[in-house]
Amino acid sequence: MKIVTVAEMRAIDRATSERFGVPSLTLMENAGAAVADYVLTHHAAARRVVVFCGKGNNGGDGFVAARRLQQQGRKVQVILLADPSDLRGDAAVMFAKLPAAAMAVHSGDELKADRVRLALPADVYLDAILGTGFKPPVSGFYAEAIAILNASQAPVVAVDIPSGADADATSPQTGTIARADAIVTFTAARPAHVFSLLTAGSTYVAEIGSPDEAIISSQQLNVITARDIAQLVAPRPVESNKGNYGHVLVVGGSLGKAGSVACDRHSRPRLDAPGELCIPWMV
Repeated sequence: MKIVTVAEMRAIDRATSERFGVPSLTLMENAGAAVADYVLTHHAAARRVVVFCGKGNNGGDGFVAARRLQQQGRKVQVILLADPSDLRGDAAVMFAKLPAAAMAVHSGDELKADRVRLALPADVYLDAILGTGFKPPVSGFYAEAIAILNASQAPVVAVDIPSGADADATSPQTGTIARADAIVTFTAARPAHVFSLLTAGSTYVAEIGSPDEAIISSQQLNVITARDIAQLVAPRPVESNKGNYGHVLVVGGSLGKAGSVACDRHSRPRLDAPGELCIPWMV
């Protein structure tokens, strides 16, 4: 799976719409649907979901996920950290499709008000505040909303990326970043998804409509997933053992570093599902 920068991801989305005829609204609908499907699959017992949304396209993905979850019988509360009149483009279209009213919050004082406090209890939170186009640091009452997520006991699923993170970073990050127990991103991983230790859980990369021809990475960086190697692994007979599959020779370990060629079950990458990136230090 290719790793692409934020600028490259914008170009991929643009090419998907302009060259391959997939409307941007369809991409957003598919992205939000992927988030909802993740919640329904991995948090099937969750009955109440609170979705924190910003005013950009990340919030638009959150609106779609909220609608889809409501259609599946979940009780959903959308908390919009903006005035609805501030919404533009696809995000505004998806906001208008919400079957239940969102709660608009305009300041840190409003976040502390009883009407918000009473709406906060949830089985799962969705973080759709800030997307991959955001550059840190976080300021204003967005930081206070992130603090609410970080103080919660319920699982937090990040939409695209944890709010406050720099998607192009290639090292662990500090500062105000939302806690993420899982991340659902789209089309391809960004550098921070792989290198920045943004979650201790899984990072799921969902296909939302961009063809392979549109996914171009100038960095030529890739991360290996189950989908990449599944076609190389032939079906195995039910009655078989390791002696049927050849041998592996590992050569390495200079003087004093013999442990470098050792591998146990705790150090192996976890490849749980075709779209999941389970990096060893994330496990």
